[in-house]
Amino acid sequence: MIGIEIIASVNRENAIFLTGETAYVLVTLRNTVQIGNSLAWGCVQLHCDQIQGKEEKQKPTDSVTSLSHGKTALYSSKPMIIFCDIKLNSGELLEYSGSFEIPAKLPPSFKGSFVKYSWYVTVAVQHVDAPFKLLQLPLRVLNFNIPIEMPLNTAGNPFLAQNYKQQVTIRLETIEEDLQNDKNVPNVTTHAVKYVVTMFMQDCQCILSIPGNAVPAFTTDVVCLRWRLHFDFLVSNGSPIDQSSIGCSTIKKELQCEKIPWDHYIQVHACNPFNVNLACPTSISSVTENV
Repeated sequence: MIGIEIIASVNRENAIFLTGETAYVLVTLRNTVQIGNSLAWGCVQLHCDQIQGKEEKQKPTDSVTSLSHGKTALYSSKPMIIFCDIKLNSGELLEYSGSFEIPAKLPPSFKGSFVKYSWYVTVAVQHVDAPFKLLQLPLRVLNFNIPIEMPLNTAGNPFLAQNYKQQVTIRLETIEEDLQNDKNVPNVTTHAVKYVVTMFMQDCQCILSIPGNAVPAFTTDVVCLRWRLHFDFLVSNGSPIDQSSIGCSTIKKELQCEKIPWDHYIQVHACNPFNVNLACPTSISSVTENV
């Protein structure tokens, strides 16, 4: 017999959490048929799966099932039984809840070129004398890394010796490195770019916005994600001023310039999950299924 609607939701607007937080799950059951209905049992469980890219998947040798597709379970909590042998009258509604602590040392939700990490809560229910059914509620998990290691100041910065810095380009980037295959070129994603003409300037300031839904740096046995500021300095040895005419100074039409790249790695921390809602207005916090 079918006719029981199951709604699984979390205790916030969007299903976004930090590692180390406790996620509270509410399961609502409602009988949608005109007669009484029953369920044998129901449980909830928290999962974290790792899915490797197509090139990294290891082909099974003797397995003929459809389960070996590069998907690996990194974490599964103990199943939490939330009800057993219940009966719902027509239109009756019952609510059950469970909670899970998200481990701090596991990777965050991430979809990259080499690997994907997904978090979700499964709700399993079973009618009497019928196969059990699963309902999955996806979660967005952000990692929270502490402490922060401040970069050391270097007195021998080679860029301080340049007299004429004409332009600088600053990019906020993430670098995704495949730790299982050195032949794969690291995947670089640019999140923000700033161009500044620094001719005749002693210093300059710029603002690069970090996306609210960005994934902080993390490392697993498969992938390493790091954040950096990539600088491209356009410098010249000669003065850009042309003083060929007496009493008149102009800018040279052509300059012999050289581009000098420099990478400065930074530590990015997760923001408040409630603020991530502003960057993820379309994410869901509940799922519904009829069983």
